[in-house]
Amino acid sequence: MKKIIPVLVILCSFPVLDCCAGSSLDTLLEVGKTQGEISKVYAQETKNFQGVKKAIDSGVIKAGQAKNDIKTKFGEPVVAVQSGAREKWIYKPATSSFFEGEKISLFFNANGLLDEIKADK
Repeated sequence: MKKIIPVLVILCSFPVLDCCAGSSLDTLLEVGKTQGEISKVYAQETKNFQGVKKAIDSGVIKAGQAKNDIKTKFGEPVVAVQSGAREKWIYKPATSSFFEGEKISLFFNANGLLDEIKADK
């Protein structure tokens, strides 16, 4: 009759393999933390978008406002792109991509003043 020894017992008896298992656990814990951080960023992204959208709809955000005032009041855009003398900020909820879904683009002139608002659905 043959004896069957569980593989787990054998693997755990080797310190090198045990070390690797601990390292994998550390990696999984780090991934979990990273996922939590990503969720927080997505929640903030959506909150900023909703605030900007509501402010545009109610006339709080309008042409002529300084970009620093908008950023202070409504948070960072998801993306800011400089194109020549003009700067474009994009606000979007986490459920939208840059290609599909809702997003709001704010365009600022060379003086840092809002001169165009574009909303995509």
